[in-house]
Amino acid sequence: VCTRAARVTTANHELIQQATQCLRLREITLYASRFERPQPPESLNVKGVQQHKRETSYEAVDFRDGDEKRPTLQVMVSLGTRVIEQQKDVEPAVFFFIEADFVVEYEMTGTLDDKAIKAFTDFNSVHNVWPFWRQHVFDIVQRGHLPKLDIPLFSGMKSSTPATTLDAQNRSTS
Repeated sequence: VCTRAARVTTANHELIQQATQCLRLREITLYASRFERPQPPESLNVKGVQQHKRETSYEAVDFRDGDEKRPTLQVMVSLGTRVIEQQKDVEPAVFFFIEADFVVEYEMTGTLDDKAIKAFTDFNSVHNVWPFWRQHVFDIVQRGHLPKLDIPLFSGMKSSTPATTLDAQNRSTS
C-alpha cells in the first residue's frame, strides 16, 4: 500500500496549469554528465547508502529565428545519485556518484510570472527529463559494473524519505 501523497498543493497545481497553457516543449538536451569512483573499487564491498540530488534553475531568453524573436524558457535540471559509506558521526566516504544536467527548452506562447514558472520547472521539467535520467543511470551502472541502483518512477516529490541502504555485492554484470 502506497501511503505517500504527491506534494503538489492546490495553489501549485493552478500555477502549473497556467504555465502548461503558455509553454510548449521544444527540446531536451544532455548538457553535462559526471561519473566518479572516489574510493578504490575494493571499497565497494561494503554496505552503502544511496542518496539523491534534484535541482532546477531557469532563464527566459529570446532566440532569434531570422528576423523573428522567439521567447524561450530554458530550464536546467540537475539530477544525481551517490552511494556513500553507512556512517552517521563522520563525513561519509563517497564510493561513487552519477550526476547529469539536462537543458529543457520550452517555447513561450504567453507571459508567465515567476511563481508559475518556478512551480512548472520544479514539477514538469523534472518530469520531462526523468525517463532520460533513469536510462542514463542504468547505462552507467551496467557499463561500470556497479551495484544496481534504485531510481524510482518520478513521483513529483523531492526525496524526503530516508536514503536507501544498498548492498554493494549486488552488482550489474550484464
